[in-house]
Amino acid sequence: MGLVGVNDYSAAVKSRVGQPRDNSFGLTNLGVFKAAPTDEKYGGIILDDMFFSQSCHANGAAFQICIVTVQDGDMNIVFNWQRGVVRREEIDGVMSGVKDLMGQIASSE
Repeated sequence: MGLVGVNDYSAAVKSRVGQPRDNSFGLTNLGVFKAAPTDEKYGGIILDDMFFSQSCHANGAAFQICIVTVQDGDMNIVFNWQRGVVRREEIDGVMSGVKDLMGQIASSE
């Protein structure tokens, strides 16, 4: 549920109590973050790594995957899930599968 057009967020969330979740999982990819070095005014900061995380919520996806890459740097993938809703064994399987897939992609270059 997006916030556009929601006048009372609390009422909107409460109306979902007891209803099925809209999504099984969420996937957010911010893409490649192009970070130019700052000038000396800001201390010449260079951004070479980045993570972000989006939490799960009771009426939305119980499992979240958040991806971001810094240009000329690493891709970082963060996994979040609701304990008691998603079993750890399922998450371990997903993370293992993603790790294997990333390894296959990296070795095929």
